[in-house]
Amino acid sequence: MLPGKRLGAILNVTTAGLRDTLLSGLEEDQTIGPSVRNAIFTFKNIQQRLNLTEITQCLRAVDKSVLAIVLPSAEQTELTAVSNFVLENMSKRLADKLRADIAESEEIKVAEGESAMAQVMLEIRRLIDLGEIKMITSSELEQDS
Repeated sequence: MLPGKRLGAILNVTTAGLRDTLLSGLEEDQTIGPSVRNAIFTFKNIQQRLNLTEITQCLRAVDKSVLAIVLPSAEQTELTAVSNFVLENMSKRLADKLRADIAESEEIKVAEGESAMAQVMLEIRRLIDLGEIKMITSSELEQDS
């Protein structure tokens, strides 16, 4: 595995704070920085790095009890846009139920939310590794800009 991909894989499973700190240190490094950023795929990147048609397949593979933790946690941690993206791309009935759960939920502990987000990402990466879905790379995103 190439060093950038290896470091990206490690950062994918670290806490958000540590990952952001390390990434900010790589901002100016043009040798490994771009490959690390391309390899990173976290919950925060879902709406940019997954096609709309594939998000529903991912959601079907994730346990609903995990979504019931992930979505309120996303709302609490300024990832509302990702939460909305997920809710808009699932069945209306399930989205309505999860929205009601979010409205009624107590504050989710940061560690519990990050753990649930990691579970979602592990499932998405499993589907990517199986070739069932394709992740949009950072370089593809830059080409579209």
